[in-house]
Amino acid sequence: MRRNNNIISMDRSGVTSGQTGSVEQDRTIIDGCRQAVSRGLGMLSEKLFDELDDTLYKLADKAESNDLQTHYFDTMRETRKERKGIERSFQENLLSGYDNFWRPQSRPVTAPEEEEVDYDALTLIESDILEEDLAISNMVARGESLCLGELYAMEQRFSKLLNGMPVKSKSNPLAPNKICTAFRTSVKVLEIDIPTKLVVYKMFEQEVILHLDEVYAGVNELMRDAGIIPKLRPKVRRSKVTAATSGRLASGRQGEALPQGADEATEELFDSLRQLLSGVQRGSSGGMVFRPGQPRADTSQVIDALSVLQQSDAASRSFDADMGNVGYVDLKSNLLQELRRVARNPEIGSVKQIDDDTIDMVSMLFEYILGDPNIPDVMKVLLAQLQIPVIKVAILDKEFFSKSSHPARRLLNDLAHVVVGWSGDKDQSKNSLYSKVDSIVRRILTDFREDVGLYAELCEELEEFISKEQRGSEVVEKRTNQVARGKEQLGVAKRRVKAEIDRRIKREAHLPLAVVNLLNEGWKDVLMLHFLQRGAKSKEWQGALALMDRLIGTVESQGDVQKREKMLREIPAVLGVMRQEMGGILCDQHMMSRLFGDLKKVHLSCLQGRDIPKELIVDTAALQDDVPEDVEEDKDKDSTVSVDPIPVGEAEKYRDLADSISLGSWLEIKGKDGVKSRVKLSWRSSVSNYYLFVDRRGVKAMEMKQGELALALRVGSAFVIVGAENSLMDRAFAAMMTSLKGTGNSTPEPA
Repeated sequence: MRRNNNIISMDRSGVTSGQTGSVEQDRTIIDGCRQAVSRGLGMLSEKLFDELDDTLYKLADKAESNDLQTHYFDTMRETRKERKGIERSFQENLLSGYDNFWRPQSRPVTAPEEEEVDYDALTLIESDILEEDLAISNMVARGESLCLGELYAMEQRFSKLLNGMPVKSKSNPLAPNKICTAFRTSVKVLEIDIPTKLVVYKMFEQEVILHLDEVYAGVNELMRDAGIIPKLRPKVRRSKVTAATSGRLASGRQGEALPQGADEATEELFDSLRQLLSGVQRGSSGGMVFRPGQPRADTSQVIDALSVLQQSDAASRSFDADMGNVGYVDLKSNLLQELRRVARNPEIGSVKQIDDDTIDMVSMLFEYILGDPNIPDVMKVLLAQLQIPVIKVAILDKEFFSKSSHPARRLLNDLAHVVVGWSGDKDQSKNSLYSKVDSIVRRILTDFREDVGLYAELCEELEEFISKEQRGSEVVEKRTNQVARGKEQLGVAKRRVKAEIDRRIKREAHLPLAVVNLLNEGWKDVLMLHFLQRGAKSKEWQGALALMDRLIGTVESQGDVQKREKMLREIPAVLGVMRQEMGGILCDQHMMSRLFGDLKKVHLSCLQGRDIPKELIVDTAALQDDVPEDVEEDKDKDSTVSVDPIPVGEAEKYRDLADSISLGSWLEIKGKDGVKSRVKLSWRSSVSNYYLFVDRRGVKAMEMKQGELALALRVGSAFVIVGAENSLMDRAFAAMMTSLKGTGNSTPEPA
């Protein structure tokens, strides 16, 4: 029969043993899961906004300008004001989808196809949407990778509640993509620009997405305790499989178990990975050389054979730096030969199916790792040598696949992170980065047999190296930034001081040369000091400007006796302050004597009511506008790239692209000589539009104008290294899952 309450179909026809019980029981389970999700996400959301508030405050505190600081404070106030509404909307958006999922008329039979994006048709406005889409996609991939086992278990149990109707990641109402979409909808009320919104998304990823496994675990535990597949064991619906795949399955996949001690979550995850892998034809792409019909080597023999291979030159041949290929065929061929020697049995033609699957999965991970553009090719040659040791780790410890904190995964993540900024340094000393990575790889190849603890030890060693190097680079980078900021502030001050002096000089058609010299040779330094130390709004700066006006007023010939008496009192007051100010900044005494001596002659003429001699007067209109030293734009400066200028229609687009690059981002830039350098954007001037780049040691590597960087981005001689801040292994697992789901032919179903 079928319920009429539109909650869930409960047609009991075809119900097998172990399926759910009464309708009321199923409704209780569904409601319980809803409450668990609401409670878990509520706590995570609360933590998210607390941390977001702190993050925005820190960004405001470190802002490069008053405008940017005000922007972050405004965003902080905005999020505080909208916080309750966003939290409520987030829950409502997600849970309404969850409720609709259990209504038969609302549930699609198949998931809708994702609409393909026409990137060529994107407008400048749509580029912000694209950037937001990419941020959401990255979060979804991260969540799916981290929660793979819990998601699989939850989808199987939801399917059980639906009487066997398949539940996939696209239709699962609690999947990361649904959670990210619900949050994206809820934060639309925030009127913030895309860079700030990306900060919000990053915090959402850290405080919510990275903790989804806890929420999913609670949902699975609730269903498991209620009797919904208490012991999950996936099996393969053997349809649409190739002959090769059929033979592999017949060789005993169902009869093999994980090593003793593996927890249920690890079992479920690994079985689901094997499930997906079984539908992939690996004979041609993976270099399959094992022969299922011949005797199989046991796991201990595989470990022994791999140990021999990792210490031979086979490990170093697993990656061709020139061709960029992972050597799967060589690996399996060499392993088979070594197995026959170790087992003293020339008839051995295969390994256990579980070991074979593990080899293929790790090989897929390394295919991504060694294709990652973030890792320099020279470093890929080193990392490729870890493929065989990592295969051993995965065979010995299946938690390698389920735990992101596994020592081997941590080590690979740390290695990938530390080499991002490496630009082929020639330094091969003991303390160089290349030598450190090389020593770690050689230590694993030499010492690793079965003790995974070696990876944890090397992790600590590498992290200590990274920490020490980072502390040093931060100090150097801070100094580099200070020099750049100081240079720019000095340039701004010079331009402002010159403009203020020129404006006053040219306001008068004729002015005594003594006044012009005093302002340009002595008083400008006083103005510079006040501007740099206290700013243009300070009373000291304003007072120094006013004193120039008073000085100019003292060199006007006065025929009236009373005016001359007033001027007689004004001149000592003005000159006294000016002498004091110039003496305070240690002006050259000889220069001061000369300047004030020349001015005295002019004042005497004025006080006597006589015209100032013509030889002491300068025609201000004839004065040249000399640009201050170190301030003039260097039009002949070599550009990073040598190509035609950007077309007018594209100029703004690429300038905006250059301006959107976040501080701390790594870029690869190719110079005129063809040499590629990896540099970090350390500082961007809001005044001169200069971009300062440093190397991984914090030393200034290059300086570019906004236009130069925009040009380099357009022609492809510069690109941003995307995703370097994310875990390499998370990205590799997500890529492997995407590949398996996209090519697999098998369909998982609960036992």
